[in-house]
Amino acid sequence: MRTMIALTVLAATALTTLAGCPGAFGCGGYTGGADSVYQRGSNDVVILCGNQTFVERLDGQAEVDGFAISDATDSDIVHGTIDNTAAVAFTLTQDFATSTATAPELGSGAFQLVTLDQVSLDHANDMCTRLATQTWFTASPQQ
Repeated sequence: MRTMIALTVLAATALTTLAGCPGAFGCGGYTGGADSVYQRGSNDVVILCGNQTFVERLDGQAEVDGFAISDATDSDIVHGTIDNTAAVAFTLTQDFATSTATAPELGSGAFQLVTLDQVSLDHANDMCTRLATQTWFTASPQQ
């Protein structure tokens, strides 16, 4: 009997670990549907978060976070500022026809919009949610 219980627990743990959070277990609660994840190569990532923040991770560089605000006159352009300062992190131009984006401040080459499954998008959104707890976020007049 102990063996059967141990195998059942082990199987449930393996399913949750390998598949993220299978529907049969009713975990749900996925978030991140308003986030956009752009990747260039295998190590450069920019996440435009639904809460008007961004996470920038470029190969060999420290993570940069801040606000991502759509341009007032051109919705294809997003301005990234570091924390709640006016320091420009990037001016990202999105090309929705090709699902790419470029930002001169982030180097040459286009970023590709990545389609993530629910679990991966949920994990990406964890970074966005973390930003909403930062002092610079809660103290900003933008929020």
